[in-house]
Amino acid sequence: MIAGIIKLLPLLNKAISLVPDKNKMAAQKATMEKELLTALVDLDKEQAKINREDAKATGPMSWMQRLWRPTLAWVCVVAFMFQFLVVPITNWYCALIGKEIILPTLDASTLTSVLFALLGMGAYRSFDKMKKTDTRK
Repeated sequence: MIAGIIKLLPLLNKAISLVPDKNKMAAQKATMEKELLTALVDLDKEQAKINREDAKATGPMSWMQRLWRPTLAWVCVVAFMFQFLVVPITNWYCALIGKEIILPTLDASTLTSVLFALLGMGAYRSFDKMKKTDTRK
């Protein structure tokens, strides 16, 4: 019987080595989380450098870098105005005078997606200023 147990001992040692060590797993998890956090911080630092350089932009095309958000907002406003004011009022007026006109319609789901993104950026910017983490003074 003892001889049989001795023969099984290498197999038992191998089986025991397969049982996970909770301390070792926790240490590996902590190391991986630390590396991930370090990578994310480095990525944020690089993005901040890019943002600073963009803010310093000068030259003939610098207006495009500074004004793309407000321009996008105005395009969104004009599109909403067309979709929700011009088209219904024109259709109503044409129905009153007895003429038929076919105006193109815009995809409202795309418009609302752009609007919510713009509103979200504006809200984030306001929150940033409120918490005094605003990088621009």
